Amino acid sequence: MSWTQVSWSTAPEQPWKNGGGITRELLAWPNTQHWRVRISVADIVLDGPFSHFDGVQRWFAVLSGAGAVLDVDGRSVLLCAGGDAFNFDGAASTHCKLIDGHTQDINLMLRGASGRMTRVRDALTTGAVTPNPSAKYAKLIATYSIDSATKVTFDGENTVLPPKTLAWRVISQPGMLTVASANAIWMEIDL
Repeated sequence: MSWTQVSWSTAPEQPWKNGGGITRELLAWPNTQHWRVRISVADIVLDGPFSHFDGVQRWFAVLSGAGAVLDVDGRSVLLCAGGDAFNFDGAASTHCKLIDGHTQDINLMLRGASGRMTRVRDALTTGAVTPNPSAKYAKLIATYSIDSATKVTFDGENTVLPPKTLAWRVISQPGMLTVASANAIWMEIDL
């Protein structure tokens, strides 16, 4: 399977029920009703609570803006553009306080799957990607290019992402991965 690309600009806007922002869903795998993996970009414009997602592992990283403080079950975490991704339980009581106005964030939500989200800060990140043999399906790998072109190579197959674009694919065999970018987000999920 080759890379599938989804541009942020083509994803429909989904306003939040509380009026605090909008979400653009870039991926819901295997489908939008029964997703196990959901990747979205949110524009947060007001302080407020996050929706509860029982049984969901969440990852959150600030893409632009001054950032936010997330209060997750009474524990405060400062998240800024360029900083590491933060992992928390989707069922936790979570409140977001913006530091200085609007932020744009990327969200990874996992239901019945495990994974991680990592910021790529250097010009080159490499490593072997191996599907977990105990995973039910395989492994889903994805990269979001933030504000500059990103080149992703998996097992010799290249794809170049323009800014604000997600590239993803499901793999069942191990391979070598290279992400060449000054500013991107890498996600690796055992399905």
